[in-house]
Amino acid sequence: MVNTIKVKKRIQEKKKTIKTIAPKIPCSPRHLEERIENEKPINLQEMFALCEELDITSDSIEEFFLQK
Repeated sequence: MVNTIKVKKRIQEKKKTIKTIAPKIPCSPRHLEERIENEKPINLQEMFALCEELDITSDSIEEFFLQK
């Protein structure tokens, strides 16, 4: 499960928006929002693309994406 609060905070810290990140995933902003809000599960490709966009290191993946 995505840690929604941490991911959204990281998006703000990087001065980005879901609309600017989504094309780089690639997906629609609504699709990305559903993943971040845990309305639908995020797949590995999306997770790694999001990590790249937000400069989330492999050491930090767990705190952003592996929440129960």
